Amino acid sequence: QAVKNTGRIDFITFSGSGEPTLNTELGTMIRAIKKMTTIPVAVITNGTLLWLPEVRTDVAEADLVLPSLDAASRVAFKKINRPHGTLELEKIIDGLVAFRREYNGPIWLEILLARGFNDSPEEIDALVQAVRRIEPDKVQLNTVVRPPAEADIKPLSHAELVALQRKFGDRAEVIAHFEAGRQKNQSQDVEAEVCALCARRPVTLDEIVTSLGFTKDEVDRAIAALVFDGRLAALPHGRKVYYTVPRDRAREVFPQDYFAE
Repeated sequence: QAVKNTGRIDFITFSGSGEPTLNTELGTMIRAIKKMTTIPVAVITNGTLLWLPEVRTDVAEADLVLPSLDAASRVAFKKINRPHGTLELEKIIDGLVAFRREYNGPIWLEILLARGFNDSPEEIDALVQAVRRIEPDKVQLNTVVRPPAEADIKPLSHAELVALQRKFGDRAEVIAHFEAGRQKNQSQDVEAEVCALCARRPVTLDEIVTSLGFTKDEVDRAIAALVFDGRLAALPHGRKVYYTVPRDRAREVFPQDYFAE
């Protein structure tokens, strides 16, 4: 009745405050829903139990599956996910690979990145290798935009996520939604944020303000200092002025060489 009384619904989603694959009746529930409606069913899962054949069978009843994988090394896995002692990272990744082989529907793999936990070049490379094995239809990059469990967990900036997006290929997208005020409070170094964004592609002052959430005055002051210091170059084009990081200064913005192939 609720479905009939509601307007357009994209998906009926299994997620909730717990892990849906812990319910042994998941497949039964999905099949029951499909008998009642043609609305597609999605399952949001942490993917930790997909190494079990019976779990893969149940989840495969869904029309869309959105698993997560936040680490591809044991050290980062323990730091960011704090898993139950019986969970093994290798089994989890193998389970995702097996599910991809068996499931013909779309898989959107979410990766949540936290500063100092899983964003080092080594951790990113490990995640890229895991993604290549899993072959999801989408890779959705996210970061800590909601209040985290621990106060010292910090997000990556939007510019950093966009820079990392290239590492994961054409199917990657940034899904983190930044609120302007929150973004400003979490990043004290306006110049570093501006540099990171301009290193990706030439942008105007207004585009920087919109992307990073700083005030126009803050961005204006940062640009003036960066241009004076030679860390930014102004490129007049038509009636607009674009700002970019000179090629010989790019490694100062991303010393880990995020832009390498």
